[in-house]
Amino acid sequence: MPTGYTPPDPAASFDRLAALCDPVRRDLYFFVADRGDWVSRAEAAGAIGLRRGLVAHHLDRLADDGLLDVQYRRLTGRSGPGSGRPAKLYRRSDAELELTVPRRNRTLVGTLLVDAIARAGRGAEPARRSLRDAAHAAGRDAARGRPSGRSIADRRGALVGLLADYGYSPHAAGGELSLANCPYEPLSSQDRELVCSMNLALVEGAVAGMGLRGAACSLRPPAPGGCCVHVGPWPER
Repeated sequence: MPTGYTPPDPAASFDRLAALCDPVRRDLYFFVADRGDWVSRAEAAGAIGLRRGLVAHHLDRLADDGLLDVQYRRLTGRSGPGSGRPAKLYRRSDAELELTVPRRNRTLVGTLLVDAIARAGRGAEPARRSLRDAAHAAGRDAARGRPSGRSIADRRGALVGLLADYGYSPHAAGGELSLANCPYEPLSSQDRELVCSMNLALVEGAVAGMGLRGAACSLRPPAPGGCCVHVGPWPER
């Protein structure tokens, strides 16, 4: 049996998740997590409309609980005398929290299925094609089952909402829709070709189901913790 895939202890997970019971702390965590990059105290305070001192306290609590990583960096881009003090920045940590009662182990099942396809080599190509077809159909059906409105802007908004519900943390940047979170770790690290091609087909199906004919999906090496799929062109607003 593969090691490292025992289901998490619900009691230990609950202790860490308790940090998110505070509504301010919860909002801050999801703001930082959805950004997918380093966030300053000032940015976080501006985003949720609270005092910087209070926001700093909650960000530090999240860091103490292992939910956020911390680094110090000068935001002016200068160094030496007169360049100002380094800012304290925060980013979502690699910690994964899961709470199921009773304990479940879906990750082990997924790991064994991915490993079985890899072991089959060329003989698994029909299964790979079937997986992509099933993923495309699932994405299309999910999109068609969601109210989207008639305008392109409404359909884009509906797609963003759908991808957010599926755990992708979508955000518009640089003329495209980027996905800050990969919902399929650790399976995607185990077999990127298999999982990322399935992922691409799923998002392509959702885009098609929304009727966004002008948007194209592509694969790109992901940022740490991010998704390999990008959708473009996509307006910033």
